[in-house]
Amino acid sequence: IENAGLYLQDQIEAGRWFATIGGRYDWATTHYDDGATYRTDTDDGALSLNAGLLYLFDNGVAPYASYAQSFWPEPGAAFDGTAFEPSRGEQFEVGVKYQPPGLDALVTLAAYDLTRTNVPTDDPEHEFYTIQTGEVRMRGVELEGRAMVGPVEAILAYTYIDSEITKSNAGDQGNEYRDVPPHTASLWLNYGFDAGPLRGATLGGGVRYWSAYWGDNANTVRNDGQTLFDLAASYDLGGLRSDWAGVTLSANVSNLTDERITVCSPWACDFGETRFASLTVAYQW
Repeated sequence: IENAGLYLQDQIEAGRWFATIGGRYDWATTHYDDGATYRTDTDDGALSLNAGLLYLFDNGVAPYASYAQSFWPEPGAAFDGTAFEPSRGEQFEVGVKYQPPGLDALVTLAAYDLTRTNVPTDDPEHEFYTIQTGEVRMRGVELEGRAMVGPVEAILAYTYIDSEITKSNAGDQGNEYRDVPPHTASLWLNYGFDAGPLRGATLGGGVRYWSAYWGDNANTVRNDGQTLFDLAASYDLGGLRSDWAGVTLSANVSNLTDERITVCSPWACDFGETRFASLTVAYQW
């Protein structure tokens, strides 16, 4: 799949009202070859819109509502060789943001309803083939908080997702959608040095968790939940010399303890994310 997009967005402010409206147009080329019967190249394009409205009260409370569309190419073809159309998504979200007066902190609570259409499902007339009559709905709640306590930045996040296959020809309608943990959570702490020889350095560490989830839409294969630890460090070289400002060295280690993660489907089990370290040099101007 080759994908390119062009988007335009504008924010309008009127008193304590804030409105956002935008659109994105995607172009996608999908190359599909099943190695036997069909080989197709398709070009798709679609416009996806988004809009949001927020009101800011004097006490720092800001309720909001938003709507967004999405577009994603689906590789594959039907029994007659007709290439699949892109799947489309539609999301409604309501929530509230709270920024306590006098504190460098922000808390966001949101609830959303997302529906994805044109999902491939079993073709009832042709065994081993699929058609795009499936639909998946996901409803959930997200809670995120960020606060600065002196030089320490704390970021906490929790998400609950209720996924459901709402249309299907495979006998799995009403089941949970595969590879979607119902619960995910994370906590991250950053410590920044503002003085001394380490001025410009930041050290961070955190933990992330996801609950057990199904590895197939039939809900017969269960994958265990996992808790992983990560570390990060960065250094702005502007702390050494003013003419080096904007050059940053970063080091990251994910899955610090190298926990073994097993990801299973009805056909096989594979190992998931292992310990991974990276070093990055970036320049910003």
